[in-house]
Amino acid sequence: VQGAERLLVAGGKKTFAQRVAAFYTEICILPQYENQTSLCELNQTMVEELGFALFDIYPCTKDELGRAAFTDVMWVKPTVLPLGG
Repeated sequence: VQGAERLLVAGGKKTFAQRVAAFYTEICILPQYENQTSLCELNQTMVEELGFALFDIYPCTKDELGRAAFTDVMWVKPTVLPLGG
């Protein structure tokens, strides 16, 4: 689902809200696809709409110019993995 992560999450909001404890995905940072989901958009959906917490952003893979091209990101439900302790 490269570039369409937001559509994946939107199509499964009920499942994400009720049955998913963690979500790990690779996301493109540089534009590569038409209507590509941005990291900011996906984070907003995961945190504000579905109640997940951003757990980690892994080291970026860079393009030939040294720009961050894509990365892996993980969100978790705070009730499953308490972030405060």
